[in-house]
Amino acid sequence: MANRAEQTLRLQDLSRLMNAIGERHSVPFLMFYRGYGYREIAAHLALPVGTVLCRIFQARQRCGRRSATADSFSHTHPRAPEFEHPLPGPP
Repeated sequence: MANRAEQTLRLQDLSRLMNAIGERHSVPFLMFYRGYGYREIAAHLALPVGTVLCRIFQARQRCGRRSATADSFSHTHPRAPEFEHPLPGPP
């Protein structure tokens, strides 16, 4: 278990990362991290689900490039339910 100083440093790192990637990507990423499903995030932000998926993916990429700490955050949260989207039928 991390001590208080380590927790503070991790939160500061996460805060810096979220500021660096911008609100457009950090809001959906943090909502997902907190356990919201893709559809819930999309409804709350009035965005298509595909846009939410893309922004979360891009946030992970940007965080990964900026710090190895971001990787530990994305791997330690419980996995949200998978989004099931239907494939288009034949034309």
